[in-house]
Amino acid sequence: MDGGFRDIFHQFFSRFQMKDSEMEKMSMDQSIGVGTFHQMTTYSGIKIILTDYSLHKGYEVHFSSKGSMVELSFCLRGRRGVEVTGLSYEVTPGNCYLQFMQDFDVSFTFDHRAPVYWLAIAVPVQVFNYMMSNEKSGSNIDFDSIIGNGPFRLFQQSIDSRMKYLINQILQYSPNSPMYHLYIESKVLELLSVYFQSFLLDDRISIEQSKLSKRDVEKVRKAKEILLNSMEAPPSIIELSRLVQLNDYKLKIGFKELYGTTAYKLLRHHRLEKAVELLQSGKMNVSQVAVYVGYGNLSYFSEVFKKTYGINPSELLRDDLLIAKMT
Repeated sequence: MDGGFRDIFHQFFSRFQMKDSEMEKMSMDQSIGVGTFHQMTTYSGIKIILTDYSLHKGYEVHFSSKGSMVELSFCLRGRRGVEVTGLSYEVTPGNCYLQFMQDFDVSFTFDHRAPVYWLAIAVPVQVFNYMMSNEKSGSNIDFDSIIGNGPFRLFQQSIDSRMKYLINQILQYSPNSPMYHLYIESKVLELLSVYFQSFLLDDRISIEQSKLSKRDVEKVRKAKEILLNSMEAPPSIIELSRLVQLNDYKLKIGFKELYGTTAYKLLRHHRLEKAVELLQSGKMNVSQVAVYVGYGNLSYFSEVFKKTYGINPSELLRDDLLIAKMT
């Protein structure tokens, strides 16, 4: 395995006072918190890390690395602040993050008020380039074309229910089962395939456009906040651009850059995720939920819901282990 790739994990684990960063299971130093880090390396060289721990108090980690990698991570519980060579963002539950990094400085600020449950899939650059070189999309995507001369590039979006189900298959599969490593690698490759397609191939605008300014990023985040707080009567893209004082073209680019999708696909996803939450709570019937999340036409709501989740809203049961695990 590439020494620089390995160095990133050695640096990270050593900050939690774990001396042997190559062990499959590592326990957190009890002076910091309680919990474990599980890791495995697949046949193709991809590293999978599952963290499950609670901190005694807020904790900060800082390190620099000359290494490079691609990482797809899923925040299932807990939150943390991240700053990578000047770019700050917050990792929050229910979101996934695709990150490209090389020769970087990073700081993590961990919140101790909630346990941390986090799945990360780290791909060596040469493995990522090999994966993309075998695509027949004609896009000519590789690590350098995405990250350019910078140290870091980030894509993010919410984890939808279909992906939650796939993640749950990874988390629930017993290590004692036959062909465990092969099974886990197949599921990890499925996740990578879906998110590489979503972030890198579905819309080249997120790769080809120049990065947004820090002020533009703040305006796009504000636009997202306005949109998701207006589910019942959302503003048009033109109205939204006026509200945040950012032209509609930049706003469209910004949503693809930061969230990997369009503003209204993000809104639809949020509406349906909220609908799942409300239906599982048992406090509203289907008609009430449809109106609450902004669907005036019950038939259309049911059609969109079934197309997304494969079942009618009325069929949704409250007993969902995965949702409980991710909240």
